[in-house]
Order: sequence, then structure tokens, then C-alpha cells
Amino acid sequence: MVTLFASAARMRLMTMGLILLLALRFSPRGLIPERTGAGR
Repeated sequence: MVTLFASAARMRLMTMGLILLLALRFSPRGLIPERTGAGR
């Protein structure tokens, strides 16, 4: 039963990482577009 929960957590972590990777890959300005003037 413990291995089931561990594999589920690992799969959830991998899917979250994959979604984040795809989002960063396909959004050229990033997930949060910064305002022009603030920051740098």
C-alpha cells in the first residue's frame, strides 16, 4: 500500500514537471509577463 502512494506521488510530480516544462517551452515571454519598467 505504501508503494502505491509513493508511485502516485512520483507520477504526480513527473506530470507537474512535464506541464511546467511545456508551459515554459511554449510561452516565449514566460508564465508571468513582467511589466516594462519594473525590475530591470
